Amino acid sequence: MEHLIESEEAQASIKSHSMSILEKILLPSCAWKPGKPVTKIRKAAITCIIKMIEQHQVDKKELYKKFKDIINSLKNCLDDDWADDLRFASSAFIKYLLNYLSEEIQSKGGYECRQ
Repeated sequence: MEHLIESEEAQASIKSHSMSILEKILLPSCAWKPGKPVTKIRKAAITCIIKMIEQHQVDKKELYKKFKDIINSLKNCLDDDWADDLRFASSAFIKYLLNYLSEEIQSKGGYECRQ
C-alpha cells in the first residue's frame, strides 16, 4: 500500500479513491481484534494514512466528515500497552490529522468528539 501511495503513476487514482482506501483498507487494519492484524500491520496502516495526508491525497472535507470514526479507530492503538511504537505513530497521526484539518475544524467552530 505504501508503494502505491508514493507512486507518481498512481497519484490520481489514489486521490480519487482515497476515502474508500481509508475506510475499507487502512482504518480496519488499525483495529485490534483477536486473530486480526498484528502490531506491525496496524503501525503500517497508520503510516500509510500519514503519507496520504502529507501528500494531500485526501479531500479535507471528506476526511473531516469521518473525523469521529477515525478517532474512534485510533483509540485502541493509543491504548496498546505492548506497542510503544504503535502509540507513537498514532500520536503522530493525530498531530498530522489536526494540522491537516485545522481550517475545517476552525470554520465549523470546533469539533465534539464525545460519544
